[in-house]
Amino acid sequence: MKITLVTFASLKEFLPADTEITIEQQATISELRRELVQRIPAIANILKSSRFAVMEALVDDETVLHEHEIVYIIPPSSGG
Repeated sequence: MKITLVTFASLKEFLPADTEITIEQQATISELRRELVQRIPAIANILKSSRFAVMEALVDDETVLHEHEIVYIIPPSSGG
């Protein structure tokens, strides 16, 4: 199934802001996280502490993804 990833901050170095990827059917956020680390090992540390949102609502690792959803990956940030 295809989903769109929207990335921010440091993740944009590895994934363009709106990246469409294909993953297995019935994948969870946790499985998506593992898949992304397999594809791009350099983002492992960033993804460990990133939050995920689906359709603009924060979700947990057990959330099941569906075809054509938009997944926002929100890395940790610092500053004022």
